[in-house]
Amino acid sequence: MQKNLLFVFMLVFAFIVKAQGNLEEVIYLKNGSVIRGTIVEQIPNQTVKIQTKDGNVFVYNFSEVEKITKEENVTSPVSSNNYNTSSSLISAKVISAISSENNDEAVIAINNDVYDNNGKLLIKAGTPIQCTIEKKKRKGVGKEGSVAITFNSVKSVNGEDILLSGNFKKEGENLQSKALGVGLGVGLMLFTPMLAYIAKKGEAAIIPADTVISNISIKK
Repeated sequence: MQKNLLFVFMLVFAFIVKAQGNLEEVIYLKNGSVIRGTIVEQIPNQTVKIQTKDGNVFVYNFSEVEKITKEENVTSPVSSNNYNTSSSLISAKVISAISSENNDEAVIAINNDVYDNNGKLLIKAGTPIQCTIEKKKRKGVGKEGSVAITFNSVKSVNGEDILLSGNFKKEGENLQSKALGVGLGVGLMLFTPMLAYIAKKGEAAIIPADTVISNISIKK
């Protein structure tokens, strides 16, 4: 009898351990976004830091968080065949201005809700987009600055990665011809015709806040 009870206890214990192993931490944001992963740091009433399956780490203020739960681990990827073709073209919004002249972290988010073929919400507006951003600062000889953005992926409402395709580039004005004119003009008086020419920089590339970028699609 005791052996049977022990066996049953071991089975129940193994089931509980397995169930806990299939759980993941989920953060629901007030803007409708859902982030799944492992909470690596939590400062009560201040911030919570979560690491997703792909290694990305996000930090949120508690004022942004609706609730934090533990749910069954979602391992199955979102099927690309379930994307609504009419909604596969999506737009993004630049949350804060991006300049070629600083190293500030850029925040770009989904601008419109995206639905699947069944009419269910696939990507919530306001969800941050993972991007690769390359900046080139303006230089002398009238060389302009530039900002190049490559859109990589975004999280679905279920926390899965959806691959994106799209690029955007902004360049400042090239002032090379004006720099040459200034350099020659000053050189006639100071006998340093190249000094001002070399020092004259082109314009910075700036993408203003609230800029909407629409040439983005979901990879099939």
